[in-house]
Amino acid sequence: MNEASYIDEGATLAVVCFMSSCLFSFLAIRSQVEQRGQRLEKLADVLFLCGLIILFLTTILIAFNII
Repeated sequence: MNEASYIDEGATLAVVCFMSSCLFSFLAIRSQVEQRGQRLEKLADVLFLCGLIILFLTTILIAFNII
C-alpha cells in the first residue's frame, strides 16, 4: 500500500466515526427514555473522540513523513 492509501483509509475511518457520532447524538436527543438517551450520548461522545484521534494521528504521520 502506498502513502495516499493510508491517508485515505484514515480519513475514511474518521468520517465514519464522525457520521456515526452525529447519528447517535440525534437519536439521543430524540429518545423518549432518559437512560437510553444517556447511553446514546455517551456512545456519540466516544465515537467523536475516536474520530478526532484518528485525524490527529493521520495528520502527525503526514507532517513527519512517517508514511
